Amino acid sequence: MTPNLGPDPCAVPHKDFKNLSFGEFDATKGGHLVLWDLDIAIEFPAHSTILIPSAILEHSNTAIQDGESRMSITQYNTAGIF
Repeated sequence: MTPNLGPDPCAVPHKDFKNLSFGEFDATKGGHLVLWDLDIAIEFPAHSTILIPSAILEHSNTAIQDGESRMSITQYNTAGIF
């Protein structure tokens, strides 16, 4: 588990080789989950959960508006466990 504590964590495009969102922000204006390999951005409101194969999909999130807050918790299993 990796906590990404605010006030505005924003990830650059990456893949997780070794993944919920909290806060008060307008999910129609920011905080979108971007799946680069699929060429899509998904509105990702607070208190949402998504499961993706993060080791094979390059992903990031967009910034939120000034004065808003966003936090997330990334959960994953490393390949070594299996």
